[in-house]
Amino acid sequence: MIKECIMKVLPLILLAAAVSFAGQYSNDKMKKVVDALKTEQYDKAIDVVVDSSAFIRDNINVNTLKTQYINIFRVLNSQNGKPFSFEILQIKTMGSIEKTAYLVNCEKNAWVFVLTEYNNTQDKKQSIVNFSMEASQDDAITKYAK
Repeated sequence: MIKECIMKVLPLILLAAAVSFAGQYSNDKMKKVVDALKTEQYDKAIDVVVDSSAFIRDNINVNTLKTQYINIFRVLNSQNGKPFSFEILQIKTMGSIEKTAYLVNCEKNAWVFVLTEYNNTQDKKQSIVNFSMEASQDDAITKYAK
């Protein structure tokens, strides 16, 4: 009887552990991005994402990507003010891939940053495999408004 109870509960426990393990990685990366942007360390902000992703390093011209995002972050900070916090807007999960949209709160306005995380079930390592920014607040509201 005890064995049957354990067998019924075990999958739920494993699922809860997997879910709690997944999202924290992206949240930690996002916190580091926002912290770097607060101090106008734009290169450090993009390094947080790129350095955690062998997939990005292996498939994209990293120097061009860094230059583009350093410029984007510089413009965002000048237009919106420095960021002071972020919040999760939405999390979508498909198997071992998790896409999290964050609202980055700044002194004058807010913007949306999206991280896609891959949780390798074989070696239990996590990495960022994609990231993007919403083109406009209207697009973000359409996608993420509750």
